[in-house]
Amino acid sequence: MPAEPVTPEALKEDLVAYVDFVTEVAEARVDPVKFGEECEELSRYYRALGICQLSGDADVDGFFHHLIQSALTRRHYLEAAQAAGGGEPRYRRASFLDPAFDAMAARQWKLAGELFGLVAHTWTEGEEYEDDFCYAEVIRRLVTEDPAGPEPVLARWQEVLEGGDDGRLEVARGLVAGDGAAFSEALATHLSAEDAKARTIADPEDGCVLADDLPFFPNHWVSLEGLALLALGGRRGLDLPDIFRACPPPARAGVFGPFRSPGYPYVKYTNE
Repeated sequence: MPAEPVTPEALKEDLVAYVDFVTEVAEARVDPVKFGEECEELSRYYRALGICQLSGDADVDGFFHHLIQSALTRRHYLEAAQAAGGGEPRYRRASFLDPAFDAMAARQWKLAGELFGLVAHTWTEGEEYEDDFCYAEVIRRLVTEDPAGPEPVLARWQEVLEGGDDGRLEVARGLVAGDGAAFSEALATHLSAEDAKARTIADPEDGCVLADDLPFFPNHWVSLEGLALLALGGRRGLDLPDIFRACPPPARAGVFGPFRSPGYPYVKYTNE
């Protein structure tokens, strides 16, 4: 665990160096299907860089452009995997939600829908927990307006928990019901629980090695999960409070300039 305070500026150099390294690996292998893990890492690090730009420099455009790049990197892999017959199941698991959340937070709903269309729509047993799959599947059905509806998945999720608690379930129920008050309360509770968990991990004396992961602190400063869920709630017409933990107003506005790719896979993309 870092002994000194971690700042956006202090992290950026290491984040950029790692992205450059992974990009070299990706470009050397040519075929995206052969570097599913590296694509996932790039998505995580693009997000972290975007958060650092927002938190350290108040660079809203840089923040959203890196979120979109995260989602485009995920799509790049998934499209290649689909063309090759599917790719490795672990890299198509639904519960790797980060890039989809990034697209949602940027209000890029078509891009988010494309990601949800390319991932597995059934539980990838052995590669993800079933409750995590259920969470992802509920979000997928809401974003894509799947005619099957999210209610059966909510019921299965409750069964999977076997009487246990999962704050995400209450968040999802509020979204599905269109109940702004219930959703807001559940989301605030969930974000507080996530904050407490992160503080425990980052404790200099009693924390754990997870705090050494470069994207750890950026994800503590700004919750892309929270921003994505708030964007989805707004899209569904819910009346939502202005203030949520780790969801700063500039990031909630979803307003930014024309997209400019900050890195691999260098694809053309126009803001939706």
